[in-house]
Amino acid sequence: MSPVTPGSLYIIFMKTKHLLIDAKNMLYRAVYVAAYDKAFQKSGHHNVNIVLHFLSDFMNKFKPEQVHIFWDSPRNNTWRKEIEPTYKDGRGGNSKISDSDLGDSINNLTEVCTFLFRNMGIKQYYRDNMEADDLIYAFCKINSPDDIAIASSDTDLLQIPYRYPNVKVHSHLSKEKLLFEEVPEVDPVILKCFVGDKSDNLPGYYRVGPVKAKVLTEDIEERDKFFKSDKAVAKVDGEIKRVGVDRFKKNLLMIDLSLCPHLLDNMMHVSRRQFKPIKFDLKAIRELISKYKLRGVTADISRYIAPFKKLVRDSNASRNSYS
Repeated sequence: MSPVTPGSLYIIFMKTKHLLIDAKNMLYRAVYVAAYDKAFQKSGHHNVNIVLHFLSDFMNKFKPEQVHIFWDSPRNNTWRKEIEPTYKDGRGGNSKISDSDLGDSINNLTEVCTFLFRNMGIKQYYRDNMEADDLIYAFCKINSPDDIAIASSDTDLLQIPYRYPNVKVHSHLSKEKLLFEEVPEVDPVILKCFVGDKSDNLPGYYRVGPVKAKVLTEDIEERDKFFKSDKAVAKVDGEIKRVGVDRFKKNLLMIDLSLCPHLLDNMMHVSRRQFKPIKFDLKAIRELISKYKLRGVTADISRYIAPFKKLVRDSNASRNSYS
């Protein structure tokens, strides 16, 4: 992957060694697209068709040598819940999808995709109590300086290219139709520790917005003064209370992926999984299509699924060259 300059940030085609995909992020997007696309609803096709379309788009954009999918442990089973019991509480669907329907759709897609990816030459990663972000960070840490592209709209992942210049993040939410998100000017972890993260239900400091947070992120002396002042307050159980540096330290542990207490085990897990043999089994894929009645997939096998066979062929060629 060549260095990314401002002019090359816009949609182009390129080749990268590793494509890392945040699985649940992609699946949620597929469910939402299906809910708003009347033509797709009328077709009666299964939501997995949209997932395959996304994967095909990623393959065309990044021409990866290897594709890696990372799965979240169930929300109520993550290690962060032990530190902050309300972590990610309050997340719900949108106006067109009830929480119940959303959950059912995601569970069905997860079951289908896990088996499908296993037979498409895609490597998958999952560990109890871990989020996809934790495993993605571990992968990037042990695969530097390989060219890595991450497909996810999760802003927490922007801390990785901030620290590792060989990593780029692609988000479908990019307003500028950028191929990659711009690397933050200041440490996104420290910034988020001050402003909090509503999407994860992590509160920041009371009345500290992005402008003030940027100053505190860049100036350590101002940061220390703030922690010791009466302004270091936050809402606790609906009341404004002085929290000093404690809120910052708690948010830092929750947000900074390098501080995951299981990082070493995650790195070992990723290392083992990364070098396991992969396979492309069209017969198994057709059986899955029949079993789950995946309407619309059979017609798109040659367009969306068959190209993944190249991942297995290239992987086998690479292994033989070292044998």
